[in-house]
Amino acid sequence: MNMEKNQGAANERAQLRALLDTLPDLVWLKDPQGVYLSCNKRFEQFFGASEAAICGKTDFDFVDRELAEFFRANDRAVLAADAPRSNEEWVTFASDGHREFLHTTKAPMRDESGKLIGVLGIGRNLTAVHELQERFEVAFNASPAAISITEVDTGIFLDINQRYAEMIGWQRAEIIGKASSNFNLWPNPQARQTWIAKLKVSRLLRDYQTTWHRRDGSPIEISLSGEIIELQGKTYVVAFILDISERRKSEAEVSQLQRRVATAFRVAPAAACVTRLTDGKLVDVNDRLLKEYNWTRDDLLGLTTLEAGLWGVEADRLKMVEIIRRDGCNNDFESIGVGRDGRRRPMSLSAEV
Repeated sequence: MNMEKNQGAANERAQLRALLDTLPDLVWLKDPQGVYLSCNKRFEQFFGASEAAICGKTDFDFVDRELAEFFRANDRAVLAADAPRSNEEWVTFASDGHREFLHTTKAPMRDESGKLIGVLGIGRNLTAVHELQERFEVAFNASPAAISITEVDTGIFLDINQRYAEMIGWQRAEIIGKASSNFNLWPNPQARQTWIAKLKVSRLLRDYQTTWHRRDGSPIEISLSGEIIELQGKTYVVAFILDISERRKSEAEVSQLQRRVATAFRVAPAAACVTRLTDGKLVDVNDRLLKEYNWTRDDLLGLTTLEAGLWGVEADRLKMVEIIRRDGCNNDFESIGVGRDGRRRPMSLSAEV
């Protein structure tokens, strides 16, 4: 019976040992004085030594004094707190010289009677996550777009990039942890709620155009794109903001110019029309042409100048189009125009693509 019991205990220890050595994490156990009692295969790689060579020694036997003091200080903090503690650290593996960014958790370990055995440590490799976070931070801070991360419902800022601070005139330290309503960015509280309601429908909303206000109260036209995300169990919105004030100004100027050109076209003292170069169909005609040739606009639009019978000599249109295609424009091209009443009259044509 004792043999079976001992065999069962041995099998259990072997299984536990296999489990520890299979883990991708570093696992180790030290006594209260910092002397190693046990470790797994991954930890052996860190020190570049076998468990047998590690046990009975301290960190000072394997790493430089500064790092060993750091490890020992963390051990003492765990024992003083009598509770788990975590920290992050870069370490170099003695086995091959590669570096890993570890998230290390240490906790007091006690036996069944409650007697302190020592400090149990577990180190998880977060190098890939850390590097991804660093790349994100570079992109976040270097982005030409203003970026913010805020709680969806409250608008409390979790983070902003430098461009965001520059755009609205507030410093990052003044914003983080406070709600957007404290800074009067939106025209009114309802304006933000309207945006959030639209965002919640699909969790992604692009190019929502609205007006914000800078710190000095001046308005700024923006294009706002946002996506709802989950971080550590909370719901946030990542927002990308572009200042489109200049674009809006340019669009207004272009629109005004187009209206002026259209007005000049309509009231021009010479007969004028706009045709598509590809098929010759009339897109627009001015009042002077309609009056001289006795047509209405509805009669002409959608027809080619040939279909409308405006040319007295069809070959002249082909020749003029050839010149325009070659030179981009044509000046004082002489031909014959025909009115609705069939009357033929000399005309001098100037055109530009």
